[in-house]
Amino acid sequence: KHRTITVYEHKIVLYNHLRFSTASSFIPDSVLEEAIDTLNLPFLSQNDSPKRLLAKHKKLFYGLGFCNRPCKFSISDYSVWRSRITDLVFISKGAPVGIQQLWLDRTAENLLQFATFWIATAIGIFTLASITLGVASVVYAVKSYDNGLKQY
Repeated sequence: KHRTITVYEHKIVLYNHLRFSTASSFIPDSVLEEAIDTLNLPFLSQNDSPKRLLAKHKKLFYGLGFCNRPCKFSISDYSVWRSRITDLVFISKGAPVGIQQLWLDRTAENLLQFATFWIATAIGIFTLASITLGVASVVYAVKSYDNGLKQY
């Protein structure tokens, strides 16, 4: 699955198409309604992370509110965008990918992986330091031995 999310940022256009739709509209009302409902989904919870993410990218379309649409929580309420929503849920529930998997998440669900990686990294660093100091010890021992032979 791809981990890039593209959000249609002109929610007001969808809302106006829905408000002023006629029988000859080329986009069915059901598609427009479901598109607006789908854009409302990330903002139903009290979690501020979607708003912070959009603010970071200067996409502040959530100020329109829910466009007079009721909140729909069931996947069965979506027929047009169901597969995309399912993919989004699958990706959001999945494990982090890339450099993000090395950091502890807010719920500490990846504590074992986090601790394993950083303990292994620390052991690796100490091992390299130990090898370096061991080689340095051997070099100085050889120099000391050679110096002792010269004095004997």
